[in-house]
Amino acid sequence: MTSTSEQYVEYSPVTELPGQLASRTQLDMMRARYAWAASYCRDKAVVEAACGPGIALPNLARISDRLEAGDVDPLNLEYARAVTDGIPNVRVRRFDALSMPLDRGSQDVAILFEALYYLEDVPRFLRESKRILKAGGVLLMSMPNPDWPGFHPSPLSTRYWTASELPSELTRQGFRSTMYWGFPETASALRRLAVAAGMVPRTMAARAMVKTVFSGYTAPIPAQLNLLDADAPSFETSPAETSRYRLLYVEATRQ
Repeated sequence: MTSTSEQYVEYSPVTELPGQLASRTQLDMMRARYAWAASYCRDKAVVEAACGPGIALPNLARISDRLEAGDVDPLNLEYARAVTDGIPNVRVRRFDALSMPLDRGSQDVAILFEALYYLEDVPRFLRESKRILKAGGVLLMSMPNPDWPGFHPSPLSTRYWTASELPSELTRQGFRSTMYWGFPETASALRRLAVAAGMVPRTMAARAMVKTVFSGYTAPIPAQLNLLDADAPSFETSPAETSRYRLLYVEATRQ
C-alpha cells in the first residue's frame, strides 16, 4: 500500500480480504464508502491508490471512463488483478501511494480508503495527489475516527489524523476540503475493555475469528463488492458529538 522502500511492508495481514468473515456493520461500511466514491466517478478518469484486493474495482470500472489501481502488497494485487481480469478500462499495477506513475493533471478523482494512517509522509501524498489531479479534481479518503472511544490503531499504522488536523494540512497543500462523519455507534463495554487491555487482535484474520464468537452475524467478504443494494451513505457534516462516529470521510477538491 504505502511503503517507499524496495523492502515493502506486508499489508495483506491487516487488509480486509475476500473470504474473511466480516460483521454486518463492517460490510455496510465497505459498501458505504464505495457507494459514496461511485457518485463522483461517472465518466471520469479515476485512480484508487492502496486498492487492496480491489473488491470495488469492477463496479467503479462500469461507470468510470478509465480506472487505475495500485498497491504494493503482492497478495493484494493478486486479488485485484483476478477480479478485474478482462475488464478493458482498468489497469492494476504495483505502485506506491506516495509516488504514482501517472501524468500531471491526468485524473479527475483519486481515492484512498482506509490507508492514510499507513503512509510514511501524508503531506507528500497530498502533494502527489494534487500533481495527478486536474484543477477541480477530487481526492476522496476514509479512515477511522481516532476520537471514537472504541478506536484501536492498526499495528502497522504511522499516524491517525484527526478531523481537526487534516483540514489544515489539506489547505496548506492546495485543497478545499469538507469533512464528514459516519456510522454513529456507542462502543460496547467489552470493546472498550479490550482496547484498554491491548487485547484487540493484530490481524484481520484473527479479528474474523473473534467475530464468529462474539458477533450475532458474520458473512464472508466477497471478491467483488455489490454496490447495487448498498444504502445511500448518510454522513454528517457537523455533528454535535463527533466522538460518537466510527469513521471520517474527506472530500478534498484541488484548487
